Amino acid sequence: MEYPNNLTPAEYHELLAGSAIHPALIESSFFHIEGETIYDYLFISDKIPRKNAGRVTDAYIRQYQHLLLGGTWIQSLDPFNNWQAMEWGRIKPN
Repeated sequence: MEYPNNLTPAEYHELLAGSAIHPALIESSFFHIEGETIYDYLFISDKIPRKNAGRVTDAYIRQYQHLLLGGTWIQSLDPFNNWQAMEWGRIKPN
């Protein structure tokens, strides 16, 4: 079986059976991400400490390094903009 948005079987099972989330909502709002892609999702704020060239500081990257192993990204939807996807969300580490 192929799961939506690269979700692992365990992630999908937890969402569907463990949390009773409707499959259509899972498909629209939950994504498996891992590796450095996680930084693209997390480090979007201009309030995050950065070096002169714009790169996030090493200390800040180390603080979130455990997330490189992957997790479930929960996409936020904007109730004031016809429930369109927002730039921010949450991650639940594996």
